[in-house]
Amino acid sequence: MGVTYAAAHEEEQRITNFILCNDHNRSTNEFLLDAGIQAIPQLLRLLFHDTARLHFRLSFYTRVLNETDFLFASSELTLEHHLDIRETVDVLILMLLEKIEAYMYACYPTRAADYSVKRIKIYVRRELNSNSSSLTHTPPKCILPLQYRVKHTNAAPATKPISAKAAADANLYCFRVCGAPKSLQRAQQTWDRVGCGAHYIMLQSVDGAQQQLLEISNICRFLRTDEDDRVHTCSQCKANFTQRTKLQLHKALDC
Repeated sequence: MGVTYAAAHEEEQRITNFILCNDHNRSTNEFLLDAGIQAIPQLLRLLFHDTARLHFRLSFYTRVLNETDFLFASSELTLEHHLDIRETVDVLILMLLEKIEAYMYACYPTRAADYSVKRIKIYVRRELNSNSSSLTHTPPKCILPLQYRVKHTNAAPATKPISAKAAADANLYCFRVCGAPKSLQRAQQTWDRVGCGAHYIMLQSVDGAQQQLLEISNICRFLRTDEDDRVHTCSQCKANFTQRTKLQLHKALDC
């Protein structure tokens, strides 16, 4: 509750740092699992309201051999879409654990596992939508989730208002489940036929409000998924990843 309260008042109090504490002396794995799945993503989603970008980094307060405390900090990453939050948090946590383990093996090779993460500090810097304080109603510039950006999918904003007739014939792809207008429900079978009508991505904000329709020019590339057994290798450090998005996040952290 403390994190939620602080986040809700972040704008007026100019709060940029949030602390998660392992108050119940849980194991490090249990503490990080809960933080990575629940606490940190929930905090970042809350702060993503009316936000164009979130810049954030994580720091682990780590106790070594129950006597010495160290601070391990990640580089800063930029979130441009709220659906990238979970994966980005996963990559940062894994990177910090790799830092800690490398240090422990170098300094305490026979007791490398004798450490515990006591606190997590989350630093967040927000970039608000440029029109948030404007009287105009120009929609903010929207961006695709990372998994589609790395595919170099050609998606451009719809250049003119879409008529009800055109919408009924269109194929709509939405990253958040939303209710379809009755006029579109009749076209459900039409949507399933690739190539029938125009193709649009319906982008929604973190609270489910429609932001923009983007027209898809290469529907086959957009819908194609990567093979699970394909390995993507970093050209600098030769680390291997099964997901191209995690390779991109790895590169953004300068390996």
